[in-house]
Amino acid sequence: MINPVPQGFVGSNPTSSIESSVRCPKTETENLILGIQHQTSDSKYQMRDLYNRKIRLERWMQRIHTELADNEADKQDVLKFVDYLQEKDKSILWIIRCITALLQLRKEIKKSFSQVTKEDIKKLFEWMNDKEYKASTHEKFRVILKIFYKVVYGNNEIYADCAKWFSVTVGKEIKSKEKTLDIKEYLEEEEIPILIENAPTLQKKAFLATCYEAGARPEEHLRLS
Repeated sequence: MINPVPQGFVGSNPTSSIESSVRCPKTETENLILGIQHQTSDSKYQMRDLYNRKIRLERWMQRIHTELADNEADKQDVLKFVDYLQEKDKSILWIIRCITALLQLRKEIKKSFSQVTKEDIKKLFEWMNDKEYKASTHEKFRVILKIFYKVVYGNNEIYADCAKWFSVTVGKEIKSKEKTLDIKEYLEEEEIPILIENAPTLQKKAFLATCYEAGARPEEHLRLS
């Protein structure tokens, strides 16, 4: 039987492979331009942390101690909640989001977490409405509050009275106020080459071009090798 795939053809790509003797090796200069670092075969892969998660978490942990220095009980309650999130392997960015939300809410409520009532939460939601927060922000704050009061004051079994009455989703009234990005604010297809052409370096041109073609997030793109 005749082999339907001619010799020298690889996979589904009908192009003969390039002999190793005629391949052009990448020079150190090219590698520097493209931002490629030499990696040995036995080196362990690690995704780049564009957001400096660990450093940011350390800073926010320090802020728990400084901003709640006047109330030891509140400080210990927030630290207990952080420990719980870490035990559950929650992402560092989500832990930071919880810390920032709790510190901000504590500042607005102006009383200890353990003394918060249903009326205090209602006033808090009214304050958030006046600030015109996005619906997604409303819902994140609600989720954080409910989990916090369940874990810290309900032994992770029941919700505290101040947090059991509200839903984590917001109504249509709040969602209808949310401003969405107009389609006119997006780049047109013919504007993408202009953006790429005006990038200051070859590395950034390549980065923008491949990001656009792949539709990838920055960290997803940086995983490519």
